[in-house]
Amino acid sequence: MPDNYKKIYFSVRRAYEPIPLQVKWDIENLNYDLMDTTDFKRPKKMSINDLIAFINDNFEGAGYRRDIVIAGAQKFKVSEQYLYRLMIEAFKTNKIIKTDDKWEVKEKQVNLFK
Repeated sequence: MPDNYKKIYFSVRRAYEPIPLQVKWDIENLNYDLMDTTDFKRPKKMSINDLIAFINDNFEGAGYRRDIVIAGAQKFKVSEQYLYRLMIEAFKTNKIIKTDDKWEVKEKQVNLFK
């Protein structure tokens, strides 16, 4: 080989894509906990009645949109976008009303044993 040529070697490195972490938001202590992704399965889609029952049980009938969406997506294992669309649909059918910044169930359940 002539003197004005150099040998150049290339090496190709392939790295595996990292496995995304699944975290769960704990609404009681406001921390994120790691979830085991080996048995992460998507259940059937939730309905408006499931959403209303969830708001009644966990937020006493009224809560901020972001809190409801994050906690509901974690519990029902659906996307936050789907849950927000479900809230809009419930709002259009007058099952959920919006007061100031909170989303409120129109017909709240009253707990007689508190």
